[in-house]
Amino acid sequence: MESAAARVQGVTGFDRAVRFRDVIRRLIREDSSSQIAIANLLGFLLTFLAVPLMARAIGPSGRGEAAAALAAFAIAPALLGLGIPLEVQRRFAKGLDSPSLRAARDLVVLSILPGAALGGLFVMTIYRDADVTLRTLAFLGLALLAPVTVSWATAAGAFFGQGRYRAFGVLRIAHPAVTLLVMLLAVGFDALDPATVLAANIAGTTVTGLLGYALSHTTWRGARAPHAKLGRAGARYAGSAVAESASARLDQVLVLPLIGASAAGFYSIAASVAMLPLALGHALSATHFRAMAAAEVSQGDLVQLSRKAMREAASTVIPVCAVFIYVAGEAIPVIFGQDFDSATPVLWVLAPTSVAVALGYVASMLLAAQGRGGTMTLLQGSGLLIGVVALVVLGPLWSEIGAAAASAVSYTAVLVGQMVALRVRASDLLPTFGGFRSGVASLLPARAT
Repeated sequence: MESAAARVQGVTGFDRAVRFRDVIRRLIREDSSSQIAIANLLGFLLTFLAVPLMARAIGPSGRGEAAAALAAFAIAPALLGLGIPLEVQRRFAKGLDSPSLRAARDLVVLSILPGAALGGLFVMTIYRDADVTLRTLAFLGLALLAPVTVSWATAAGAFFGQGRYRAFGVLRIAHPAVTLLVMLLAVGFDALDPATVLAANIAGTTVTGLLGYALSHTTWRGARAPHAKLGRAGARYAGSAVAESASARLDQVLVLPLIGASAAGFYSIAASVAMLPLALGHALSATHFRAMAAAEVSQGDLVQLSRKAMREAASTVIPVCAVFIYVAGEAIPVIFGQDFDSATPVLWVLAPTSVAVALGYVASMLLAAQGRGGTMTLLQGSGLLIGVVALVVLGPLWSEIGAAAASAVSYTAVLVGQMVALRVRASDLLPTFGGFRSGVASLLPARAT
C-alpha cells in the first residue's frame, strides 16, 4: 500500500506541474511584466549568438568595420527620434493612446531627410576608406532604416506604457531573430562578410518596423495629438536618448580610427559581452516604470520608491554580474575562437560597465517616469563627454584596454549622477539578501491562483 509520505509527495509533484502549466498558459494568453524579462533576455541572447558568427567569419578587422556601422545604425535613430518614443511611452502609461501614436508617425516620416544627411556624413568620414558595397549599405541603413527604427521604437514604447507586454516582446525579439537568421543563411552559403552583416541588420529593422505597425492596431486615419506639443514634450528626453545611445555605441565608432581595426575588433567583442546584463536592467525597470508614471504621490514618496527600486536592482545586478563576468571571461576564447583571446582582459576592465549600465537603465526609467527629461539629458550628456575625452586620451595609450577603462569611467560617472538626482544613498546600492529575493521575484511570472 502507498505510504502517506508517498501520497503527499505525489500530490505535491502534481500540484507543481499544474502550477507550472498555468504559468505557461498565462505567459501566452495574458500580459505580464515577466514577459519583459523573458523578451529582453531572449533578445540579448539572439544578439549574443550572432556575435561569434561574425567573429569567426570576418575576424577582428572585419568585426571592427562592421561594428562602426552597426553603432551608427543604433545612434542615428536616437538622434532622429527627438525623444518621442519615450514621451509616447509615458503618455500611454497615463492612458493617452492612439492620437499620440499617429502624431509620432507623422514626425517619423519627416526624419527621412536628416537620416540621409547623417548617412552621407558617415560614409564621407568614418567609412571613407571602406569599399563601395559597405558604403552603400551604410548610407541606406542610415537614410532609410533609421526612421523605420524610430517607428518601431515608438510602437514598442506605446506597448510598454500600455502594458501590452506580449506585443513589446515580439518587437524586442524580432530584430535580433531576423538578423541572426539572415546571418545563418549567409554562413550556409559561405558568404558572411561585413557587408552581409549590415544587410542582415537592415533586414531585421525592416521586418520589425512592419510588425510594429501591424501590432499597434492604430491606422494612419484618425485623430492626432498636436504635433508641436508632442515634439516639445519629446524634446525633454531627446538629449538623454541621444547621449545614452551614443554612450553605448559611439565608442565602437571612434575606436576604429583611434586604435585600428584589429584592436577595435577585440574591444567590440568584449563590449558586446559586457552589455548583456543590460537585459536585466530592462526587466527590473518594467515593474517600477508604469507604477511611478501613473502615481500621484509626494516628492518624499517618490524618493522612497526610487530607493526601494534601486536597492532591489543593485542586490540583483551586482551578484549576477560578478558571476557572469567571470564565466564570460573564461568562455570568450572557447566561443569566439583563440584569435579573440585578447578580448578576455578587456572584459575584466569592463566589469564596472556591466554593473553601471544595468543599474543606470533602472535609474533612467525612474527619472523618465517622473518626467525629468532635462536631468536625464544633463547626466547622459556629461557621461558622454567624459567617455569621449577619456577614450581619446586612454585609447591611443593603452589601445583596447584604454577604451575599456574609458567606458567604465563614463558609465560609473552617469550612475553616480543618477543616484544624486534620485536622492538614493550609497548604502541603498549595497546588496542584501532581501533585496535579491525581491528583485528576483519581480522577474518571475505571478503565481497562478
